[in-house]
Amino acid sequence: MKNKQILIALIVFFVLFVIYFTALRKPEKSTVVVGYQPVSKEFSAKNVRKIELYKGNDKKDGVILQKGTNDWVVENSFQAPAHYDKVQRLLDALGDIEGKIRATGKEFFRDFHLSEEKALHIIFTGEGALPHILIGKRGEDNMSTFVRLADKDDILIVDKDLYREMEMWGDTVPKVDDWIQKQFLNLDKELIREITYHRNGKDFLFTMQEKESEEKGEHEAHKNEDIKKEHEWKLTSWDKVFEPHESKISDIVSAASSLWIEKAVDPEVYNEDYFKHTDTTVTISTSDNRKYTVHLADKDGSSYVKKDGTSNVYKILTYERKRLFPDMGEFLKIELPKIKELEGHEVLDYRVDPDWAGKQIVSRKLEETDKTVKISYDREDDKTWIRFDNNNTVFAFDKKLSEELSSEKNENENENGTEHQE
Repeated sequence: MKNKQILIALIVFFVLFVIYFTALRKPEKSTVVVGYQPVSKEFSAKNVRKIELYKGNDKKDGVILQKGTNDWVVENSFQAPAHYDKVQRLLDALGDIEGKIRATGKEFFRDFHLSEEKALHIIFTGEGALPHILIGKRGEDNMSTFVRLADKDDILIVDKDLYREMEMWGDTVPKVDDWIQKQFLNLDKELIREITYHRNGKDFLFTMQEKESEEKGEHEAHKNEDIKKEHEWKLTSWDKVFEPHESKISDIVSAASSLWIEKAVDPEVYNEDYFKHTDTTVTISTSDNRKYTVHLADKDGSSYVKKDGTSNVYKILTYERKRLFPDMGEFLKIELPKIKELEGHEVLDYRVDPDWAGKQIVSRKLEETDKTVKISYDREDDKTWIRFDNNNTVFAFDKKLSEELSSEKNENENENGTEHQE
């Protein structure tokens, strides 16, 4: 009987031991301490001058935000302006967070994704003592987050989704490009009053003017200040060689207010000399007497922009480039002879150059239906410049065209030579 009691006691002890050990390994359910406390008593957003964000041990691949003279910049992306609202949301999310202690001890860090290798690190530096906060996994309700300070063993649960508050999604790996201000030109369309489109020595000036009323009654009605006056874009200056497509000015106005960049690039590589080769700009003037000039450079199939007054250079998508800097063939109403050799090749630019045109030797005769069109071509600036016979206007096509024309010419010469020998 005594042995039986001892056995029962041992079983009870073993069961209690298992229950205790299980509770110890799952502190999120068993070690709740009533009462909130600040995650960091020393934190003050106004004292922050630098923020570092990285996941696990990938500090070198993280994001470094630096407070500049006027605003925040992404230090490790060529000092590109940072997305101000995104930085502010981060500061607001972590500025006054409070939480309950859920567990204490290094042995629990891994359970909450708060080990050095797993956590999201956010380091604040500036005036005074500022914290290094580690953010771990979300709570079971996905409305809370586990956090700890780098120099503390306490694990706290905060009653809000910090990732959502900071607009960080997915695997929460901070990416430099996500923190750059992607809206390159943040202009109010209603304030834009003048646009100058400049390309290779040609200027097209558009101004916003009051729309003329069709009827006198409407004109009289406009005198009433309560009625909003209608305006429209007018082309007030250009070289008169070709008429522009009216729809393109709307694209430029739209791009001026919403142009987005892809990423920042090294301004030491894409310097002033790099942009001088293209001589392509758009200058936008607003009703509050501000002026913005944007420069374009194309290189190796990619496009880059920069603004006057800043050294930052950005890569933009082809779609954005065509909105703000349409090629002349898109921008102007240019009708060329329908020649099969030119099919599939767009007009990129033009220039009126009698001197150049007069010096060119007619290279090809391209026959189309009952017409024979004589052309001469030259290649420079990675373009194929073509002059049609008896026309001083020279058109630029892509460089591939001259290669195709030369190839066809050589093939024809070889065939003629072979036939002659026979």
